[in-house]
Amino acid sequence: MMTCIRTPLAAAALAIALAIPLAVPLHAQGQPAVPAPAVAALSTAERAELVRQAQAAIASIDDIDALMRLLPPEIFKIFERSAFEQLSRAAMTQLKAAGFRIVKAEFDEPTTPYRAGRAIICFAPYTLLMQIKGRLFRSRTYFLAVRSIDGGEWKFVDGAGLEKHREWLWTMFPELPRDIRFPEWRQEEIKS
Repeated sequence: MMTCIRTPLAAAALAIALAIPLAVPLHAQGQPAVPAPAVAALSTAERAELVRQAQAAIASIDDIDALMRLLPPEIFKIFERSAFEQLSRAAMTQLKAAGFRIVKAEFDEPTTPYRAGRAIICFAPYTLLMQIKGRLFRSRTYFLAVRSIDGGEWKFVDGAGLEKHREWLWTMFPELPRDIRFPEWRQEEIKS
C-alpha cells in the first residue's frame, strides 16, 4: 500500500537540498517568455555524461558546499544565495537527525533540450528510493539540468521546488517557451 508523503521532513528530503521550497523567493512571478526552439537532441555521449553528473549530484547529498557549486547561477534570481545556503544546511541537519539515507536512484533518459539565451536546459527524470525515520519512500522526480551552449559541466535544480512553483522556470529562463512539458512528479510512502 502506498500513501502520499505529507510530513515537512519528507518534503525536505525530496528537495535534496538543491531547491529548498521554504526559502523566500525574490520574485514571485516569472517574466513573459518569448518562444525558444528546441535544440538538437543530446548525443548518446552527452546524455550519458548528464546522467553521470546527475548521479554524482545525488551522491554528494550531504555536502552542501558541493551542492551549492552544482546550482546554476539563474537560481539566484529567485533565492538570495546566503539564505538559500543557510536553509539547505538546516534542512540537511534535520534530515541527518532523522536518519535520512538514499537507498537507490535510477535515472531515465533526459528530455528534449531547449536553448535559453546562452544555456541549454532539459529535464533529467529519475526515481529515488529513500529511507527516513526507518520508513521507505519513493519519489518520481526530476532535475532541471542546465549547461552552457558551449559545453561544460551540467548544473542542477531539483524538481521538488519547481513542482510547487513552476513559474520559477521562466523567472530563471524567460526565453523558454511556455508549453514545455514537465516530467512526472509524485511522492509516496511504501508500506509493507
